[in-house]
Amino acid sequence: MGKKRVLATREERLRLPTTENCSKGVTSAWPDLGPHQSCLAELRDGIVSIGTYPFPGPDALVPGSDGAGVVEALGEGVTEWKVGDRVVTNFTQEHIAGRLTRDVGLTQLGGEAQGLLGEYFIFPKTGVVKIPDYLSLEEASCLPCAALTAWNALYGLTPLRPGQTVLLQGTGGVSTFALQIAHAAGAKTIVTSSSDDKLAKAKYLGATYGINYSKTPDWAAEAMRITNGKGVDHIIEIGGTLTLQASFDAIGFNGQIHCIGHITNPDPLGAGKDLRGPDAAFLALDRLCVVRGVVVGSREQLQDMLECFEANDIRSVIDRVFSFENAREAYNSFLSDFLPLAMESPALAEALIAYSSGHMSHSDPSYTTVSLAARSRALCELSTTISRPDQAASVTESALSASLIPLTSEVCLESHQSWYNHLVGAQHLIASAQRQADGSLVLGARALRLTSEGRWILRNFAYHDIIGSVTLGTKPLLCPDYLGDITHEFDMYLGVASQILVYIGQITCLDLSTTDVEIGIRPSRNYLGIQYKLESWTCPAGTPPTLEAAACAYRGAALIYLYRKMRRQLEADHNFSLACGMSLNTLNDKLQTIVEDTLDSIGQVHENHVSESSLLFPLFIVGGEVERTDQMEFVRARLQVSCNKRRCRNISRALEVLEELWVYRQIQDVLGGNRPDWEYILKSGLEPLLLT
Repeated sequence: MGKKRVLATREERLRLPTTENCSKGVTSAWPDLGPHQSCLAELRDGIVSIGTYPFPGPDALVPGSDGAGVVEALGEGVTEWKVGDRVVTNFTQEHIAGRLTRDVGLTQLGGEAQGLLGEYFIFPKTGVVKIPDYLSLEEASCLPCAALTAWNALYGLTPLRPGQTVLLQGTGGVSTFALQIAHAAGAKTIVTSSSDDKLAKAKYLGATYGINYSKTPDWAAEAMRITNGKGVDHIIEIGGTLTLQASFDAIGFNGQIHCIGHITNPDPLGAGKDLRGPDAAFLALDRLCVVRGVVVGSREQLQDMLECFEANDIRSVIDRVFSFENAREAYNSFLSDFLPLAMESPALAEALIAYSSGHMSHSDPSYTTVSLAARSRALCELSTTISRPDQAASVTESALSASLIPLTSEVCLESHQSWYNHLVGAQHLIASAQRQADGSLVLGARALRLTSEGRWILRNFAYHDIIGSVTLGTKPLLCPDYLGDITHEFDMYLGVASQILVYIGQITCLDLSTTDVEIGIRPSRNYLGIQYKLESWTCPAGTPPTLEAAACAYRGAALIYLYRKMRRQLEADHNFSLACGMSLNTLNDKLQTIVEDTLDSIGQVHENHVSESSLLFPLFIVGGEVERTDQMEFVRARLQVSCNKRRCRNISRALEVLEELWVYRQIQDVLGGNRPDWEYILKSGLEPLLLT
């Protein structure tokens, strides 16, 4: 039987009755669904921190969209609250009731206004709402953004009715809360996911149907089949540009499409501004449906929602809780990039735990045993996954991710000796990848290029493989051609500069045969061709200034790396100088100009910006060519800040090599002799270096 909706007066607010089949103990039943913050909230905080949030806000931003706490003190005349009250924040501070206006929208926490990543805050008396007794502070802290967005979607315009059908895209924060709300209201629910395991967990929370879109790509047609051709009444639209057409195909007449996210186009005003979706105007008319943008909700709606949640025992689903001291680590960590895959892969989940506990053991030795045990489990799970006979594409993607995590862990946390083995393992997994597409079997890197997860993994592998080849003095394991046209997508490591990776890979592959050296033409053509590409490369229009500066730092480092190779050829071969039309002195002048430009670009990336974590390569490369004391001091200071912040072995190792190099340079200035070089220091040492 469907549940009845209880209409109430304004004073009573709106409640949904508790029923015998309402889910209990959600946290213990679905512990691995998502991070401490809801998925939408974390995505929003993430894109704010990397500069692709498409709305205005302060430059020096305190992040954090959601929060809960205890009242410590009251201002004069405040009678609504007392010290000790447990409260949750109102996401849009001045949105008390009614419709959201543009001016009021500028008071959204953690984006347009300062956020909640702090210990004490002052709020107006209407800026917080009382937490129901049944919720913990951790559970309540997840509600202001994701949960209220779900509530506003289903009750903000035309309220959801029992017996209606709600389609929820994915199992992120908003969709999970919307699932619980719809279930409590007596609605039928359809959840889409690429994982049967996640669909099973969604059914535990009350989902009526599940569609695995990796097995049933036309999920809209399946939704129409489930509803006997009528279509669904509400759609929680999370994907945006690339899923909107399917949402129109699945919606019923007079239905509502609630546009909440844009995860298929995370940078809509920058790199993704030319990505086009369906003709929404025609399709809305054709379906007689409402397409509605939803931006969280008001304080009044938050109070309504909390009363409903209390009546139905709806709770946040929490995976883990970070201490305030570890907040920066949580933000800068790459773990969130792997989380969607980790939900369906034990190997990847164990690898993430191993990485996290390993990182914690550096600041707290009590985690050492836990870290070693987690590492052992991760390697065992990875071995089991790789040996499975049914290597579906999603399994290969998860195994690849699980291989890259211990690689990063070795680089950052261990003795920096065995990371290359993980890279070789990842290379073999890429070669074994396969996927069906358009009736044919696609193999290798081409198979991975077919999904957004696969493309991200390829760029991640390329980052380690190509940057690693620079300091190893080898060619990359894979020719960078496989990156092809996937470098235009925004990447968490390189932002908008993934194409620079291709050029760096091409530089490492420059190889001179005896014939080349004799004629001095073909090699010069290769060098000058790459030089032209690098000098001609520009950031996509609309790139945020900090991301542009980081990209320019990588381009500068690539040019320095290229000029180093050209210098070596000029010193060894007169024909090369004639062919490229450049003397050694001219090249050195160009190199020092690029050094200045690269240092300037690095200086434009604030030490606390997320892009700073990817600057080790340009810092090291430019540090190897600086000549002035002030330049050395700048590189030293930035590396020391980075090392103190992350405590990664590869950062401290890079600084050690540069310090040794600078001492040799000072000795050379006095005694003369051959120019010291970091390549010689690395080859003569016992510990290799990876600049990722």
